[in-house]
Amino acid sequence: AVGYCQGMGFICALLLMYMTEEDSFWVMKIVLENYEMSGLLMPGLPKLQLVMFTFDRLLRHNLPKMHRHLAEYSIETTMYAPQWFITIYIYNMPFPVVLRIWDLFLYYGFSITYSIALALFKMFEEKILSMTTFEDIMTFLKFSHNELRNTSIRIDPDELVRLALHYRLKPSKIQQIQAEFEHT
Repeated sequence: AVGYCQGMGFICALLLMYMTEEDSFWVMKIVLENYEMSGLLMPGLPKLQLVMFTFDRLLRHNLPKMHRHLAEYSIETTMYAPQWFITIYIYNMPFPVVLRIWDLFLYYGFSITYSIALALFKMFEEKILSMTTFEDIMTFLKFSHNELRNTSIRIDPDELVRLALHYRLKPSKIQQIQAEFEHT
């Protein structure tokens, strides 16, 4: 039931950099079936709302000050995070960081993507909390180079991994939040 999704191209491209077309196909199949990705790459992206709800609750619980700051500027998870989760950060992160994220993803599974998002917010907590406009925060959360302001963002892959492992979640916590979503 998986259809083409723009995010799929980024994942396929990463796989094709390291393996043959046939091996890429089979690894993609495994990613879809065993790493909880199929609902993010189906027409209509049916799992995306669940993922956004889950991450929003995790952000509120783990970094409440950050959650309040984003809410103060009417910034919702759905405005910046879909690309993070649909492409497992390939679209938004520098390549050396992507490789470390994918090491974690392939080892721990989809749940680590939430931990990575929390780690990114923790790494840049002071910077984001100092931002006072919707536009500045949203531009930053795209993790892209803004040439007009000359503000490239540097992410230390080792620090990101360390923080992501610090925020590693128990499956029961994720299941609890997802059960809450099912009842809303």
